[in-house]
Amino acid sequence: MNRGGYTIVETMIFLGVTGTLLISAMTLMSGRQASVQFTQGVTDAQSSMQDIIGQVSTGYIPRNTSWKCEVPTPSQASSQPTFTNTPSNQGESNSCVFLGKAIAFRNDTEGGELRVISLASRRLNAAGKEVSSLLEAKPVPITKITSSADSLPDITEVLRLQFGIEVTRITSIAGEKYGTILFLSTLPSYQAQTGTLASGAQRVSFAGLRGSLLTDGIYTSASKLVDFGGNVTINPTGGIVICLADAPIAKASRKAMLTIGEGAAQTAVKLDIGGYNKVLCED
Repeated sequence: MNRGGYTIVETMIFLGVTGTLLISAMTLMSGRQASVQFTQGVTDAQSSMQDIIGQVSTGYIPRNTSWKCEVPTPSQASSQPTFTNTPSNQGESNSCVFLGKAIAFRNDTEGGELRVISLASRRLNAAGKEVSSLLEAKPVPITKITSSADSLPDITEVLRLQFGIEVTRITSIAGEKYGTILFLSTLPSYQAQTGTLASGAQRVSFAGLRGSLLTDGIYTSASKLVDFGGNVTINPTGGIVICLADAPIAKASRKAMLTIGEGAAQTAVKLDIGGYNKVLCED
């Protein structure tokens, strides 16, 4: 006698179909959520880059009054800025200036990390004129370069890429690889014949630190920023590309690129999610 119920077989078929549909829906939603998170993460990275450029343009450094920057022997061309444990206010030093910021990239078990290191330099060369080149500026990082350098100030800011996003490669269009990039205040230039100031307009340049690696440790990155004047490629043609992925490149399913200084917009940061360049970022 049929009382309108379901057999065991029919019930199992129903549960199986329902379970399959539920798993499919959950997989779809999980994939969509991961895609949204990746887009949000790389967009935040783009915004962080623009913020750092803006800070260099305005001369902003983290507030710290427990130290002072000085050039001990300004008349010596090789004399670099040093730091003393002398309380001072920003702008009080007559011999040091804020030069810009470096970003040292590295990956760990939680994804990509950006160590934003402020840079100081000489204000005047040995002849008493404003420095007009990085070789004259003798730049130094305002951070510790060894684990035992307790007397050095450290105003490094640490930023993280969200959702486990990693930096897989940093490269110029010409194929020069970096682990650290820099944003620098443009130094003044002088007329060759008269020696008078030719340009004092404040602009920001971008550069890649030659010899820097994504595998560099904290202190290795910092030590490579000591007097780096001859080791940078400033405003490389076509810009600098930062390659991003949601996992190590061999396992990545989502990829993107940040391009700094593409075209005429020298310090614009362009984000490409659909335009990932495998030749630049992987080959």
